[in-house]
Amino acid sequence: MSRILNRKFQSTHKMPAYKVMGTVTDDICKKLTDMTVNKNTEVAQPIVTAIAQVLKANVTHMSADVYTEPFETAWLNKLDYINPTGIFYFISEGDVEIQFPKETIKLQPGKIMFVDERQTFKVSSINKTRVCLMSGRFTWDKEVHGD
Repeated sequence: MSRILNRKFQSTHKMPAYKVMGTVTDDICKKLTDMTVNKNTEVAQPIVTAIAQVLKANVTHMSADVYTEPFETAWLNKLDYINPTGIFYFISEGDVEIQFPKETIKLQPGKIMFVDERQTFKVSSINKTRVCLMSGRFTWDKEVHGD
């Protein structure tokens, strides 16, 4: 049943399973690295502003971390078919993949990646390279973001 609801929801909101929403500057990538590695919170506002400009939306529930060991989240999905929200992921360095049951995509530094949180997915990094990762939420607007 949720697959049917999901397809209807995606169609109504012109929402893909995932989408590169845009790119931030190298300076913003450096600021994310500085914030996560050196705990420099003074650079948080320019990062948030840059992401909001790329997404053309307010961003909420932001989280940023540095990982030096491989990691993998549990399988995630949200069964909210009322609110058209989505998650974005952004890395400034490292190797991170978003795995769907039948597909895997690799995040690219500086690219803001939208993921429809109604999809089943998990986030992982399988090697020991340092990863600086930020995530957050925004409200999807089919007129602004839709395909």
